[in-house]
Amino acid sequence: MRKPLISIIVPIYNVEDFLDECLASIAKQTSDNFIALLINDGSKDNSETIAKHYVEKHPDLFQFYNKENGGLSDARNYGINKTDTDYIMFVDSDDIIALDTIETISNELSNQPSDILCFGMTEISEAGHHIRNIPPTTGSLDLTTLDQSPSLIIEAMPNACNKVIKATLFKTHNIEFPKGLWYEDLATIPKLFHQAQAISFMANNLYHYRTREGSITQTISPKILDMTQILTLLDSYFHEHKNDEITKVLLILKLNMLMKTLVRISACTDKEQQLVMLNKVQIYLSDNMPNSYAIMAINSKFVYKLTITLAVLKLNKLVLAFLSLCLKKGLVRA
Repeated sequence: MRKPLISIIVPIYNVEDFLDECLASIAKQTSDNFIALLINDGSKDNSETIAKHYVEKHPDLFQFYNKENGGLSDARNYGINKTDTDYIMFVDSDDIIALDTIETISNELSNQPSDILCFGMTEISEAGHHIRNIPPTTGSLDLTTLDQSPSLIIEAMPNACNKVIKATLFKTHNIEFPKGLWYEDLATIPKLFHQAQAISFMANNLYHYRTREGSITQTISPKILDMTQILTLLDSYFHEHKNDEITKVLLILKLNMLMKTLVRISACTDKEQQLVMLNKVQIYLSDNMPNSYAIMAINSKFVYKLTITLAVLKLNKLVLAFLSLCLKKGLVRA
């Protein structure tokens, strides 16, 4: 009986316009060293029919599962529990992968075994046009661990989809994606890094990430405040696995992510909602961040540190005015 190396988990929810292209990129792989688990998360459109077509056409490559709608994290966790391969990777159902992805990954893991292999991504438009290449890390591509390189938390992309991950990291250490929260990758990848005995990188852009209108990264709603819950989950996890260097890097991560949240809040056109969200961020800051003097000593961009300091001091008008200026000058992006 065929025993593939990699399980590809594909959560599916109302993506009939993109699913065929996604699954075709998997079906046409130059290596069959995988099994794709198609997790239909309660789709109400034609996605189920499209997915079942690929299972019927390629029964050795695809498996289909139906479940009640529970969101992206819930579908991924469901898929993880169904796997029996050594490695797991995730493909979002509106994205595509390069046709040599599985072959390239299999060869790399054979030449240099690791618990997590990270690779590059290409951002594409909704219509599929190239926007930019995104490297797997801004740091070194050398084999490492989180203890050796704590800066991985801020240097390596926190995305789940540009990685192949040893299944035992999830199953042995009970690591799951947080159900019902945005930014689920950020809550999960640092934990997996922490448990990995070897983390490797390759520059190849194997994953093509589609930017769509209405996606989480393009949406401004109260759900962007999930970031504070995500950071709290990371704080709680690493509090149990104390490491001074990792704690320092986590502080930088928190500052950077809260800055991005404030930028998005500043772009909110509903002024009442904007004030409510800003106040909630300030509550998190007062409970979880050091005083304004300590913030300015954090190793991050001055613009970020100044903005967070103004927020800590509850100078709301100054925060919004400064962010508006930064957006106009191109110092930050919404």
